[in-house]
Amino acid sequence: MHIKHIPFIALLISFASAVSGADYYVITNVLNVRNAPTVQSDVTGKLRFGEKVTAFETTGEWVKIHSDKAAWVSGNYLSEQPPTPEQTDRFRLSMLTPLLQHSDNYNQHKALFEAKSLLLNKQGTCLISDFSRMKGWWLNEASGGNEYFIYCQHNDKRQKSS
Repeated sequence: MHIKHIPFIALLISFASAVSGADYYVITNVLNVRNAPTVQSDVTGKLRFGEKVTAFETTGEWVKIHSDKAAWVSGNYLSEQPPTPEQTDRFRLSMLTPLLQHSDNYNQHKALFEAKSLLLNKQGTCLISDFSRMKGWWLNEASGGNEYFIYCQHNDKRQKSS
């Protein structure tokens, strides 16, 4: 049972000795920014996966990320290394997959929908919110059943997947 705590202690030591001005990256979907270094303190903002922050001070596992105001995050969700492209793709897909499950003929075309959606999101053509709003890919009945589409409202573009 004590062995399970060793990695956590090592993480605390790592952040306790963090150098002021060091950069870290968010490694969770959403990281709460708090006005004090406790989970009971008020949430004043949110950071997203992959965002870069600079450490100005540390207290235990908590990292202050703003020099002139109270803005603290848990160091448990920060990494010294930026996310790899593979980690970023897995993160994007984890956000997209639940939204794609409502696509027409989802089970039949799951791999294609995921690949095309990931590509459109990586390119900045479609936001996660576009997939949420559209509830996935829609079959274009006029195409004879060979074409699906999603409308990316923020870009005012209709994307096709055939």
